[in-house]
Amino acid sequence: MTKREVIWRKLKERVDDVLGDDAALIEEIDGDIKGRKITIIAKNDISAEILEERREEIDETVKSFMRGIYGSTEFDVEITAPQERVDDTIFKDYTFDNFVVGESNRLAYVTCLDVAKKPGESANPLFLYGGVGVGKTHLLHAIGNYLRDRGHRVVYVSGKEFLDRLFAALDSGTMTEFREFYRQISCLLMDDVQFLKNSMAQEEFFSIFNFLYANGKQIVITSDERPSKLKGLEGRLVSRFESGVTVGINPPDAELRRKLVNFYASSYNLELDSTMVAYIASRLKGSVRKIQGFINTLATFVKVSGGTVSVDLVRHVLSEYTSSEDEDSIDELVEVVCREFGVTLKDIQGSSRIDKVSAARHTLMYLLKKIKGSSLKEIAKLCGRKDHTTVMHAIKKIERILSGEEGNKFYNKIRRVVDSVMN
Repeated sequence: MTKREVIWRKLKERVDDVLGDDAALIEEIDGDIKGRKITIIAKNDISAEILEERREEIDETVKSFMRGIYGSTEFDVEITAPQERVDDTIFKDYTFDNFVVGESNRLAYVTCLDVAKKPGESANPLFLYGGVGVGKTHLLHAIGNYLRDRGHRVVYVSGKEFLDRLFAALDSGTMTEFREFYRQISCLLMDDVQFLKNSMAQEEFFSIFNFLYANGKQIVITSDERPSKLKGLEGRLVSRFESGVTVGINPPDAELRRKLVNFYASSYNLELDSTMVAYIASRLKGSVRKIQGFINTLATFVKVSGGTVSVDLVRHVLSEYTSSEDEDSIDELVEVVCREFGVTLKDIQGSSRIDKVSAARHTLMYLLKKIKGSSLKEIAKLCGRKDHTTVMHAIKKIERILSGEEGNKFYNKIRRVVDSVMN
């Protein structure tokens, strides 16, 4: 056994001790010491979701272990599920045919399909942005599969992977080969460009981008934010991103969530009536992956028990699946409100009476009560208020605004935030 293999085996033992029963969800641990990257490969998608929920413990354990060996904690920990790939770059299971379309992602779907049919012509570069699990990566690979099947040379790479390859090329003295590799492709698909914060990496990517664009090659990029909100990236890169077509993808609305539940249920041969579908969709808001993970878990329960899907089973799995997400979902709620109104949580918790801060504060209080069912005392504490009667007044105020009983210059923002969260 090599020294490298011994390190990964001992690290896995350490992580296993911390995770307890959840350790069975890990397939293997691998890594790249020079690239400062540790990869934890889960057995499947739902295992990866569960491990993500314990990321803080995993990160702390890995960094403590690596500090003992290398004296450094500067290691990036990635949790991923195994995927079958084509040419080691494109996930063959992600296609346009199995992408579930709704109002929140229709424009992105149509634009990506057009790009695949007319690469380098219709939308170049194409920049997709949106939160985690809304379908950006699926669409990237769908473009890749479509073009590859028609003889194009396509490369998919994440921002982190680009960094790893760059550093590996620097260490091995193969920068000429590195640059030539990207210059020979007909389509570049870069996922999570927000992680490309290293100045040298940005310089190399800028050069590659310009070469491909000048030669009519297609470029598709994804990020969690629109180009203008990206931090840590050079202005000239952002300018290049903004020169093409930018399309946002929102979290799935109620109708799309029902479609997704039906789609994934059918893939597991689960029979769900319309009431069950509507109930599941109403509980699982946020990402497509969350719905996929839930159906995967439900199918496993049914298979293991040898029974059928019942209302009680659905409720049981939902309670198990969503209970650990409450804190994260509150954080997401705060993030949505702050982003829409252009304020921070510190602003909301402070004493400012500026109109947009007050509107954001009242909207957050309303949503915490209506969506999360938080108590008035809990809401007051989160929003930095001492008296819960302030929360009561805020909730009533938003209700009057939404009903049209009271005018407010932030009506459109309030309505947009409420609709996006509650649907």
